[in-house]
Amino acid sequence: NLDSGVFHFVALKSCSAMTPGISRKRPRTQISEYHSFGLAELFGYRQQNANLPTTCKVSPRDSMKESLCTFRIEQRSGGNLAQHYGEERILVFSSNQRGAVAKIVFSSERIDQNSSSSIRQKSACAKIHSLSVKEPYRGYGLGSLLFSEAMESLSDRYLKECDSNDPLKTRDSTTGDGLWVECSLDAEEDVRRHDKLVNFYRSCGCDVKPNAKISYINNNDGETYRKVPMQITLVEQSFQTSPSRCAWSNFLPIDFFSAHHERAQLTSEQMPLDWFVLEIDENVFEFRSTNGRLLAFGKDGCCTVTNGRSTPSSQFLFQQTTETQASKENLHCGPKDLCNIKSRSGQYLGIDPVRLCFICSEKRSYWQTGDSKRSLVCVQDSPARRQHYLHLSTFQTREYVLRKRERYLRFDIGQLTLKDALDLAVDIEANEFGEERCDRSLCSLLYATAEESRRAEFPDWFQLVGLIHGLATVLRSINPDVARETIEEGYDWTLCSQSGLIGFKEGERDEFGNCDTALLWTGPEYMYNMLKHNGVDLPEEAFVMLRLFAVNDSEREQCSKALAETVDHDALCIVQDFCDVQETARQTLFSTKELHEIDCTSLWNSHFSRIFEKYGADKQLQW
Repeated sequence: NLDSGVFHFVALKSCSAMTPGISRKRPRTQISEYHSFGLAELFGYRQQNANLPTTCKVSPRDSMKESLCTFRIEQRSGGNLAQHYGEERILVFSSNQRGAVAKIVFSSERIDQNSSSSIRQKSACAKIHSLSVKEPYRGYGLGSLLFSEAMESLSDRYLKECDSNDPLKTRDSTTGDGLWVECSLDAEEDVRRHDKLVNFYRSCGCDVKPNAKISYINNNDGETYRKVPMQITLVEQSFQTSPSRCAWSNFLPIDFFSAHHERAQLTSEQMPLDWFVLEIDENVFEFRSTNGRLLAFGKDGCCTVTNGRSTPSSQFLFQQTTETQASKENLHCGPKDLCNIKSRSGQYLGIDPVRLCFICSEKRSYWQTGDSKRSLVCVQDSPARRQHYLHLSTFQTREYVLRKRERYLRFDIGQLTLKDALDLAVDIEANEFGEERCDRSLCSLLYATAEESRRAEFPDWFQLVGLIHGLATVLRSINPDVARETIEEGYDWTLCSQSGLIGFKEGERDEFGNCDTALLWTGPEYMYNMLKHNGVDLPEEAFVMLRLFAVNDSEREQCSKALAETVDHDALCIVQDFCDVQETARQTLFSTKELHEIDCTSLWNSHFSRIFEKYGADKQLQW
């Protein structure tokens, strides 16, 4: 963990693999063991206490629990503090502060029914006297939660109990007759924040009373307030079953974000909901919305909300991979660590990057705690990807780049057309960093990138680069020695991984006449040199785009100057456009059905073959 300056060294089981003369095979990364952990490990980062005596030993879990702020709910009735007949209070307490951090105060009174009337009458009147949340705890949905709990309490008392005692008292959906509770309140808000509080209560189901008289108040504090009479009518089954009060004894507000920091939602048509995570058992969680509904896995890979009891599809575990575990004595999830969210039914929770909806799948999605301690971000990362970039920083030295350039810039591996290389890419997976087998091929990803370029009306050379930029991976299929080399090294340079500058000693050049600075040796860098060597007649902007798209956007201008490339601002913008197209194509491909081989062949014959002929890219090339 570079941020904290703490390093952990792990002994490999197979030590003989490090012995010279014995090949080190790199199997597909397997996550064989997961550690399930609770809220303390997920959000309670361990903090050093300078005042703690050295002789005092505190377990890591207890230390994290002390630094973690969780919430609990209590409901109280009457008492010496009551100011109204039939008053009730629902309070939210924080584990790091004395006293309630949020509360709602309401009262109610039953109304005797006229047994001779054939029309069901109002069973009770209720009034909300106050709803408040302290400043540091606003913005987490606690106000909506308290309002929902108060309405559920009224429904339990005056509607559901009556249903069990008198089965004849049911609501007639055609006439609107039935038992109902009228709850009133006054939305008192600052006139400078016009309708902010009113809109909040409207989102909770309230309406302004018909013909209501809005009054204005001056509390001698220099501010003017307006009081808006509002009401909500509760009928049978208008509020669904929420968890018991004991279930709200250990919970946190939580936000779900995609990798691009957009809030997740149930469907593309619905607005994002406010969620709470509840620890219902040791290391077992539920996600509930502010109105008490459960997030659960549905059919066809979609998520839904349920009003019923908890089921295995709505119970989740946070799992941390062994690759990111610190030690058995200090198991926690730091801000950079990865975890999975897995239901007890065996599926994993994720976010569709295109529709921004919750999805469930048998494939793992990886999450990180966000910048806020109460947010989870579904990232496009994995332990295998991290392992690759760790090896990149280890292998990509000046000597390594020189050795690879000397080895591969001779172009003596074999001869192949780019179309033949695309055919070989059918058997290569598109998700090179996935731990599990991917059902999308590299060939379909490249065609999807080219098709996205065409839909966005980019030039034909732009489309050609989109179709070939990842073909360096087929070197492992052309020559078994390349595959053997990457396995023995434990690092695959042929992938489209991030690139950057690497410097040489002043005046040092290899036999191919390279300047004193070069890019890391990656798949795109090889494709750039291979196309240049074979005389493919692409415009210079295409070569710049192929070479620099893998470089971080903040370093592209510096790289272009160091490599003596004459790149203007417009060309750098095109490079960024290609990165955007590539990301869109990947997201679209993985969220929809795959482009099958027959689809790719049809696209080649109808459009892309002519582009290759135009730029002389249809001939046999030396690889």
